Amino acid sequence: MNKLITVLLLSMIIMLLSGCTLVQREIPAPTPTIDILSEQNWHIEGVIFNVRSYDHIVVDFGEIKDQPNEIEGFGIVTFTEDCVVWKIESSAVQPASLSALAVGQRIKISAKEILEDYSIIAQEILIVSPGAVETQSPISTSLTPQFIGAITSIDNYVKNNRTKLIHMDVISSPKYPEVEETVFALATHSLLWQQTETGYQLITEDDLAVGQFVTILLMYAYDEDISESFPYHGLVEEVIVLP
Repeated sequence: MNKLITVLLLSMIIMLLSGCTLVQREIPAPTPTIDILSEQNWHIEGVIFNVRSYDHIVVDFGEIKDQPNEIEGFGIVTFTEDCVVWKIESSAVQPASLSALAVGQRIKISAKEILEDYSIIAQEILIVSPGAVETQSPISTSLTPQFIGAITSIDNYVKNNRTKLIHMDVISSPKYPEVEETVFALATHSLLWQQTETGYQLITEDDLAVGQFVTILLMYAYDEDISESFPYHGLVEEVIVLP
């Protein structure tokens, strides 16, 4: 009888063991540190000027090279389907997604391909700093605006995401010293700020007025020629109304 019980117990133990499998836990890849990412060979660094969402995300981008407060060139960035996104937050690197992209962020790009028209296909990016709206700090506090001047007139111009034309007398423009009068187009994404005693606050187009002194940061390079199709010399990225 005891032998029978022993055999039955052994049989049950064998059945239990044969039905069990070892479950291997997947160990996530370690998150790289800031030092590791800093040493990585990034192809391009710069500032996000606009984030456009279609069936995919497109970023208008200003490249920074030798001078940290100057834009050297302008381009468009698209992303591979498996693009890796990192973001520095609280002095630590965190995994992120393309939905974290915002105007005014400084980013570093590892490019899969850079095309002749300066279209960049990114396969990995690092978001170095937060966006302008998040920090309530204009892009022009870290980038030098191309123009300072006084608004002489404002015209409605609703076309292709443009909203108004800003005519101005130029007071200062080190990069374009020959320009005395000019006209720029506001876009739906243009950032508008009022400088105050304590900092900056976002304003709307209705707050702009003739006679105001403003700084202008352009989204693309200044174009000397204008036409009926493009009756302006540049597209505005940001306006700061000076006190």
